[in-house]
Amino acid sequence: MDREPASRRQFGKQVAVLAATPLAIDGLAEPAQAQPDPTVVAAEALFAITQARYAKFLTPAQLLEVRASIARNLKTAELLRQVKLDNGDAPAVVFHAELP
Repeated sequence: MDREPASRRQFGKQVAVLAATPLAIDGLAEPAQAQPDPTVVAAEALFAITQARYAKFLTPAQLLEVRASIARNLKTAELLRQVKLDNGDAPAVVFHAELP
């Protein structure tokens, strides 16, 4: 092992090559299969939990309604997340108590 110590410049080049290697490998790899829609995956997971807990109390028709309701609520939540709010935006509805 009669190697000379690497200079700072050589060391920097080696580190840069090592850091770029995963990026180069990702470019050569086969394209991954299409990822499923996260909303659909979340809806199925929530429905599985609901089915495990409450299936004995619900009819098949009610379970279908629950599945549709979960999907509808997740889509509504996604639409609400897409609305950009500024820090100074007031709520859409302001509660005012009416005293008798």
